[in-house]
Amino acid sequence: MLKNRIAYGILLCFTIGLAVCIPGKATVSFVVLLLALLLFSFLQGYFTFRRLEIQQSLSQDSLQKRQRITYQITIFCKNSFCPLLKLDFSSDTKVLGDLQESYCSAKHKQQLNYLLTGKYRGRYQVGLESITFYDFLGIFFWKKQIGELLTCKVFPKLTSLQELQIPVGTSTSHKLDLFTQVDYTSIAELKQYQPQDHMKDIHWKASAKRNELLVKHYEHFNQEKTTVLFDLTPMEYIEDTRLELEDRMVSVGLSLLHYLSKDTSVPVQLVYADDQIRSCGEERSVVDLLELAAFLPFKSQIEIVPLLKTMQQRENNGTVLIVTNALDEPLVDYIFEQQVEEKTFGVFYCSVYSDPNYESKEKWKELLVQRAIPCFEIKHGRGIRSQLEQVTEYGRESIQ
Repeated sequence: MLKNRIAYGILLCFTIGLAVCIPGKATVSFVVLLLALLLFSFLQGYFTFRRLEIQQSLSQDSLQKRQRITYQITIFCKNSFCPLLKLDFSSDTKVLGDLQESYCSAKHKQQLNYLLTGKYRGRYQVGLESITFYDFLGIFFWKKQIGELLTCKVFPKLTSLQELQIPVGTSTSHKLDLFTQVDYTSIAELKQYQPQDHMKDIHWKASAKRNELLVKHYEHFNQEKTTVLFDLTPMEYIEDTRLELEDRMVSVGLSLLHYLSKDTSVPVQLVYADDQIRSCGEERSVVDLLELAAFLPFKSQIEIVPLLKTMQQRENNGTVLIVTNALDEPLVDYIFEQQVEEKTFGVFYCSVYSDPNYESKEKWKELLVQRAIPCFEIKHGRGIRSQLEQVTEYGRESIQ
C-alpha cells in the first residue's frame, strides 16, 4: 500500500510539474483526471465499505481431537464489489487452521472455506478479529473490528472399555472386575438376550435347552461408588509435551467416566481440585459430566495425596481410579496404607522418557504391581486402547 501511495504521488507531482512547465489543456486535463480518479477511488471505497457484510459459520461447533471441521466466511458487497480485503484471524483460529493473514479478491459475493483441526482439547474462539478494506488504487484503507467470535469445543477422544476386565487383588476363587465390580464366577440369573448384550455373555447350554438366547447376569461384589480422581497439578514440560500429556490423561479419565456411566450399573463420581476440592456425580447427566471433565485446567495447587485423604474422609468406601502424572513415594505409601484397610485402587499414570523422574516412577510402579494393585501406564497413542498399557509382574501388556 505504501508503494502505491508513493507511485501515485510521484505520478501526480510529475504531472503537475509538467502542467506548470508546459501549460496547455492536455496537461491540465491529465492533472484533473488524476485528482478525479483519486476522489472517485476514495468515495467508491468508503461507501462500499459501509455496505460490507460478513457472515461466519462452522460446519459443527464441537469435534473430537484431530477431527476436522470447515470454517466458512461469506463476504457481501451490496451494489458494488470490493477490490481487496485483508482478513485478520483470531489467535485461536490461527492455531486450529494454521492460518496467517489472508487476502481475498474483488467479487460481489465471496465465499472462503478453511479447514480447522482440533490439535488439543479446549474451548476455542474462532473467527475474524478485523477486516481491512482497500480502495481500487490501493491508497486508502478502512479497518473494521469484528466483534462476534464462534465458540468451538475440541473434546478428547473416547473409546468404549466394554471388553476391558481387570482383576482386583490376589483372589483366585473369584474373577473380579475393577471397573464393573462384577464377579464373573458367580451368575446371578439368566435373562433373555437383548441387542445391547454382549455375545460373550450368552449361556449356550441353557439357550440350547430352552430354544432361546439367554445371557448371564453376574453378581456385583460391591455397589459402592467408583470414583474417578483427576490429579490437576501442573506438569513441568515444554508446551507441546505438556498439552499432549494433559490430553492423554483427560482422554483416559473421560473414557472411564463414560464407560462406568453408560455401560455399567455402578454409581460413579468425578473428584478433582482447582481452588478447592470438588466432586460431582449422579446429580449431573452423563453429558454434563463429560463436558465438565473435558475442559478441566491443570492449575490445581492441591497435591494428589491431600486430595485423596480429604476425599476418603468424606466418603470412605468404593473403588478409586487415580489418573495422575505424579507416581511418587507419598502416593504409593498412601495406597499401601489404604490397601491394609481393604480399599480398592487403580492407578493410571503418565510417563515419558524425557521425564527426570522416569526411573523413580518405574520403581514405584514395580512396588504397586507386587502388591497386586492394577497399574496402567498412559503412553503415546491416538486412541485410549493404544495409550493404555497394563503393567503386570510379567511385564507390560497393551490393551487390545
